[in-house]
Amino acid sequence: MGMVDPRAAASSWAADNPERGDSGPMHRLHPETPALHAGWRRDPARKAVAVPIHQATSHQFDNAGHAAHRFSLQHAAAATQQAAE
Repeated sequence: MGMVDPRAAASSWAADNPERGDSGPMHRLHPETPALHAGWRRDPARKAVAVPIHQATSHQFDNAGHAAHRFSLQHAAAATQQAAE
């Protein structure tokens, strides 16, 4: 996936959100922010106006025993801690 021009993303956001004014809040943000939101459209069913944050993950296990071990209290190391180390 190619790089998104933040100015184009902000312009796109303004076009999709005319009720927010000419430039909306995107002109005050870091360039990465409008790039992240580029292409996002409002969700009329849920009224979401921003890219959702999914704070979940999936796991793949070798077998049922491996899964049981990972989710037991015997396994003290956290994945986030391991990634940071």
